Amino acid sequence: MRKTIIAFVGGMASGKGFAAEILAEQGYSLYVLSSRVKEQLVSQGIPETRESKTWMGNRLREEHGADALMAMTDQLVKEDPNSKIVVDGIRNKGEIDYLQREYGKDNVFTIGVEADFELRWERIQKREREGDPETREEFGRLVKIENGEGQDKFGLQVDACMRRANITIENNSDNPADLRKKLMDGLVTLGIEGQVNQRERR
Repeated sequence: MRKTIIAFVGGMASGKGFAAEILAEQGYSLYVLSSRVKEQLVSQGIPETRESKTWMGNRLREEHGADALMAMTDQLVKEDPNSKIVVDGIRNKGEIDYLQREYGKDNVFTIGVEADFELRWERIQKREREGDPETREEFGRLVKIENGEGQDKFGLQVDACMRRANITIENNSDNPADLRKKLMDGLVTLGIEGQVNQRERR
């Protein structure tokens, strides 16, 4: 079965998770790469923090390849009868390479979600999620790490992954309807949604 894969990449509190959930509501099957990391932490009795998740994700990629988290998740994707798949949490270029290799470049669409630093920090404070940074300075340090500072080929590469996105959505509004519209418009632009009807009207 031909599958359409939409992969989201973005920094902390950019809104990529919410964007993925919007598509899940539209009938896409949603898979979150960080779930593989959390499963490993739980199995080894390691407390879940932002630091431990980064460490475990890097460790899995070092031991099993840069595409390790995507390869582990793909076992579930291949068993899924749904042809419309969303992958949330791309953080290494190897994960994009894996999807394109397994499903073909024409069937894989990477969408970047970005937001201003200060707005993301405000969101971090409001959501009070376990493991999130508690100070602006700590948030800034973690943003540099997730963007690739001090990371090798098995580490976090959000910035490099964003550069490979087919489209990038700016999410500087806290109105969910704004992100929803931009996302659905983006899917039309990519030819994923709405294109057949548009051709019929010509």
